[in-house]
Amino acid sequence: MKVHDRTIVHSSSCPNWRTEVALADALNREFRFVADLAATAANRIAPNYLGPDHPEPGLRDALKVNWCPPGSSGARFFNPPFSREDGISVDPWVQKAHVETLDLNHRCPIVGLIPSRTDTKWWTRYVRHAVEIRHIPHRVKFWLTPEEMDEVNAARILKGQEPLTGNGQSAGFPSAVVIWRPQPGVVGPAAPRVITWTYRR
Repeated sequence: MKVHDRTIVHSSSCPNWRTEVALADALNREFRFVADLAATAANRIAPNYLGPDHPEPGLRDALKVNWCPPGSSGARFFNPPFSREDGISVDPWVQKAHVETLDLNHRCPIVGLIPSRTDTKWWTRYVRHAVEIRHIPHRVKFWLTPEEMDEVNAARILKGQEPLTGNGQSAGFPSAVVIWRPQPGVVGPAAPRVITWTYRR
C-alpha cells in the first residue's frame, strides 16, 4: 500500500487517534465546523466529513478533492493522520491547507490540529504562512474506543509491532492549532499571529 493510500485511512504510533473531546468542543464552539476533512463517520467532529468510509467514493480521499467548493462557506477542521512508524507525514495536509487558501475566492477557514514541529520543512513552507498559530502548552490527549484499540493492536501484532497499552494518554509530542484563511490585499506571505492557547479540559 502506498504511503498516500495509508493516509486516507487514518500520535506517532497510531494514525487513528480521535481528537480529545474537550479540545474538539472548544474549537467547535468557536468555529462551528461544517466539515471534518480527515475523519470517519464514527469519529468526525462536524456534520459533514471526508474519509475512507464516506458513502460517496469521490469523497474518501480528502487530499484529492476541493475542501471549499465554489459557493460554499463555513470552517473546516482536520486532525491529519500521522505516524512516524509508518512514514505518514502531515506534510500533504498542511500543504493543501496553504495552497487552497491562496485562492482569494476560498471562503472557508481551515483549522488544523497538528504536531508542533517548527524545525520541519513543512512547517517552514506552509504553517508559517497561516494567519494564526496557537501553541498548546500541555500535551493533548488522543483516544480510541476499546473496539478501535483492539483492531489497531491486532494489526500491529500482525506487523510484528508491540501492542499499544495506553488509551486517552497525553501525546508524546507538542501540538498546535493552525488557522489558514485567505488574506485579501496581502501581497506575499504575512507573518502569522502566534499565541499560547489553552482550553477547559
